[in-house]
Amino acid sequence: MRFNTGQFLRHEYESTYGTQRRVLWANRLQWRQHTNRSIKSEIQATGIDVSAVETLIDIISIIHSLEPKMASSDQLILGGYNNDKAVRNCPECARLIYHSFLYQLPWLEYCPIHQCQIVQHCPDCGLPWPKPHECRSRRCATCSVNIDLAILAERLRTGTKTASELRQLATILATPLRGYQCALR
Repeated sequence: MRFNTGQFLRHEYESTYGTQRRVLWANRLQWRQHTNRSIKSEIQATGIDVSAVETLIDIISIIHSLEPKMASSDQLILGGYNNDKAVRNCPECARLIYHSFLYQLPWLEYCPIHQCQIVQHCPDCGLPWPKPHECRSRRCATCSVNIDLAILAERLRTGTKTASELRQLATILATPLRGYQCALR
């Protein structure tokens, strides 16, 4: 079995949550016939220590750690995905299997890419954005990972904007203010 990381969907400032949705989407057909145990044994065969791996999300985290980094080490890092916090997302970005860690900033109300309001619920099904372990069971064309390739390709073709619009916001956030010390908690 070979893992597909869906690199053609990857953009700058992608969150851990976004990476998890991307990898789940890219492997949705392949993983239907495999259990977590069989996927874990495939990873172990590559020489990676999988002793702490228990869930599919742990598996995706290992795959994510093997990807080349897109942002330099001095870029703003807000930490990983927090399973206890509600996910906030731009509906248009969600339709493109994208989520930025910047959307979790409580004061950011509109997506810098699409100028859509950042919301905690999917506008199509009305449910909260799914936790990574819920993505495969959803049937919504916006918030699940069960989106047909032809539909996603059409969305990508017509949605020409990318996450590069987030660069200005991330740069401002990563620039320390003279005389101020900030700590994110």
